[in-house]
Amino acid sequence: MSRTVVLLGLMTAGLVGCDTLRSPSGIVPVSGVVVYNDVPVADAFITFIPEKGPKATATTDTDGQFKLTTTLPNDGAVKGAHQITIELLEAMDPANPYAKRKSLIPEKYGSLKESGLKETISGPATLEFKLTDK
Repeated sequence: MSRTVVLLGLMTAGLVGCDTLRSPSGIVPVSGVVVYNDVPVADAFITFIPEKGPKATATTDTDGQFKLTTTLPNDGAVKGAHQITIELLEAMDPANPYAKRKSLIPEKYGSLKESGLKETISGPATLEFKLTDK
């Protein structure tokens, strides 16, 4: 009897645990590329901030490509309107992890108020962000 109860308990815990491995509904795959003055931007940090729901983030690869993550790696972003920031920062003193950082792209792209970057996500999307000095 006790072995059956333990086995049922483990099976129930396993089933509950499986549910936590899925992204919430309403999250769709979002990927894309970031270029600055027509050159792909590596190591840029992208944040999608929705009107409702959790934010999504990504870091670009060496080709400027990214895949957003909300709850699970590369799962995407919640559907709806998003404000977007893109940052590419370099430490002014690489030996000091707390050193001030400087932006390698115009700082406006790292500001919600100034970036002007907005997207409405209604389904799976592939986006291109063309950043300039203007």
